[in-house]
Amino acid sequence: MEIGEYILLGKGEEASGGRRHMSNLMCALEAIIVAIFLDGGLKASHVFINRALGTEVKLVKEGKGAKDYKSMFQQVALRKFKAMPCYKILSEIGPDHKKHFIVEAVVLSKRCGIGSGPNKKSAEQASAKEALAALESEKEIL
Repeated sequence: MEIGEYILLGKGEEASGGRRHMSNLMCALEAIIVAIFLDGGLKASHVFINRALGTEVKLVKEGKGAKDYKSMFQQVALRKFKAMPCYKILSEIGPDHKKHFIVEAVVLSKRCGIGSGPNKKSAEQASAKEALAALESEKEIL
């Protein structure tokens, strides 16, 4: 859809490649969907979502799409430990425009997984993925 070409950015964000940053693109897509909903209602927004994301939605329904490890880990933690996981930033490395985050997934004050990524969200996903892998391998976490 080339949404990035239409986003108004500041100099710093432009210089750091902000038109390709997933968080900017997701926020812009969300704004477009909301605008369509406010202008045309639920049916119009539904039609747009199906056109723009129909293939990805189909893959997710079939279990082949991108996985949301945080949601999966939350479900497992609630079922197994009756507790919500939380995420703690262990470190932020690099300059503001190009940080790298290291995050731990925690349940009942115990570390379950560690992950890293170029933003907090991806580092949290990586730590949740590691926590799930630890649970699946029956490694004792808690």
